[in-house]
Amino acid sequence: MIPQWFEILVWVSLFSSVLCAVWIAVDCLRNPPQMRVMAVVWPLCALFAGPLLLWFYRRYGRSHGDEDTPFAISVAKGTLHCGAGCTLGDIVAESLVVVSDQVVPLRA
Repeated sequence: MIPQWFEILVWVSLFSSVLCAVWIAVDCLRNPPQMRVMAVVWPLCALFAGPLLLWFYRRYGRSHGDEDTPFAISVAKGTLHCGAGCTLGDIVAESLVVVSDQVVPLRA
């Protein structure tokens, strides 16, 4: 049995991640990033990284082609594309499982 405190922690984490994703999405609409794909990448990554990614976005995500960007930050921003793809894949796959269970029940 899962402890109640852990379930509450999970719901708080999910809720805060969704709020961070919405905040970033709205900010990307108001201030479009230089690379258009990042307007999708940032909110998708916020779904798994939550407040940590919101901090990273506010600190480094709004910069447009700074030559002084440290190499580690450039690499981190580049790997977000991979994280967004994995997040999108998880959302689609889990949704398909739920939908397919409605059509063909998995339970015996």
